[in-house]
Amino acid sequence: MPTPERLKHVKDYFLYSLYKNICISLFEKDKLLFSFTMCIKLIEFMGNLNEVEYKFFLTGGISVGGEIGEKPAEWIVDKTWREINKLSKLKAFNGFVEEFIENIDKY
Repeated sequence: MPTPERLKHVKDYFLYSLYKNICISLFEKDKLLFSFTMCIKLIEFMGNLNEVEYKFFLTGGISVGGEIGEKPAEWIVDKTWREINKLSKLKAFNGFVEEFIENIDKY
């Protein structure tokens, strides 16, 4: 077996073993959070983590001021409308506000 392939197998097994052995000592309720944290760290280590989107995910898109349009429906809470507007400023969700307004009856 070539060295790079062997190293990949060793790395994969090490991560699996680490996960398995740590999960043994965790309460069931904490395993999901540990899995998420480990996954985020691996994605970050590989250089594939979008910091802006991750911070939005963690904070809920806290918005202080800024210009937002009028709410398209009465049932939308002001805080939620601000967060939707903040979300649409992210590259991955560009144009979400317009799509939301066009399909408000589906939401």
